[in-house]
Amino acid sequence: MLYLTISPFTEGNSFIHRCDPRVKVLIALIFISIFATTQHLLVLSIGFSFALGMVWLARLPKIFILQRLLTLNLFNLLLFLILPFTVTGTPQFQVGNLIGSDAGLQQAIEITIKTNTILLWLTVLLSTIDNITLAHVLRYFYVPDKLILLLLFTLRYIEVLYQEYLRLRQAMKIRAFVPRANRHTYRSFAYLIGMLLVKSLDRSERIMAAMKCRGFRGKFYLYHHFNLNLADIGFGIIMLTAGFGLIGIAWLLP
Repeated sequence: MLYLTISPFTEGNSFIHRCDPRVKVLIALIFISIFATTQHLLVLSIGFSFALGMVWLARLPKIFILQRLLTLNLFNLLLFLILPFTVTGTPQFQVGNLIGSDAGLQQAIEITIKTNTILLWLTVLLSTIDNITLAHVLRYFYVPDKLILLLLFTLRYIEVLYQEYLRLRQAMKIRAFVPRANRHTYRSFAYLIGMLLVKSLDRSERIMAAMKCRGFRGKFYLYHHFNLNLADIGFGIIMLTAGFGLIGIAWLLP
């Protein structure tokens, strides 16, 4: 069974996996900020090519990379069907009675390259960090303990709620429930959501009681500390140089 809280990218022995997670988080923040704010296709294209090289360097499983890209680009496909015909600009092509503009087409291409680039960078730099290690990194960056605990519990119990949902759906199927576009179906799914919320609340109370019995006081303690070596520093310097280079290209372009 593939659990939602387990990433297929955390297991590996590449340099990216061994790199200090604090360096990877900082690099991810810098590059994601660059790609999210720029509108230059050249910068985005360089970033996308660079991301593909990072995927190859990290030796990530290609099938899962393709699955993520496919899911994302199914949404991007809608952009090509909507934006060229809704954004005003110079008429570029015509499909039936609809006239597509160059501005809308360019905007759809820009969003597609941008989202794919950001997804690949997040996958390479953050998906190679397991949840507990990521929480430790956030603690090093002085993120409030309550936010870190909220993140950990959310990641942990998404799977628990999902398994509870599957049990409720299985119970409905055993009772010969077949979803249709009628009032009975809407009411049944409303009951399903209500039962899921009730069971979630009950489980959260039992979990809190169990944690208090084990001495939990709302504090996030660090038992393992990171070691920053020369390879991590060199990798960080190279990536920062590349980031500033992209900023320089974006600044020089008209």
